[in-house]
This record gives sequence, structure tokens and C-alpha cells, in this order.
Amino acid sequence: MTLHQFKTLMELTRLDPQSVAAKGAELVLGKGLTQTKAAQTLDCQQTTISRAVRRLKEVQRLARHIT
Repeated sequence: MTLHQFKTLMELTRLDPQSVAAKGAELVLGKGLTQTKAAQTLDCQQTTISRAVRRLKEVQRLARHIT
């Protein structure tokens, strides 16, 4: 996922870009880290990252159906 795509999805979901969940999702979707490694890096629970990634992927899936 490109940075532009990630930022667009962030806007669509209204996820706070400064939140740990958003930062973790960026590490996973943008940088290629595993959810576990992103959670360790940010000192948070893996489920926090998982929920954000799932939410962003769902919005991406829906956006693809529109175009």
C-alpha cells in the first residue's frame, strides 16, 4: 500500500493519525511489519493493531467496489 492510499483510507475511517492504532497500521500496511512486531515496537497490544488494520482493509475493499 502506498503512503497516499494509506492517508486516504485514514481520512475515510476518521482514524486519528496520532493514535497508536493508526501508527501500528501504518507499520503493518505501509512498512510490511507483522502485527506482532508493530505492537512490540509501539508497546501496545496486538489486538489494537489488528482492529485498525482490519478496519482500513475493509474500507479499502469497499472503495474498490465503488470504482
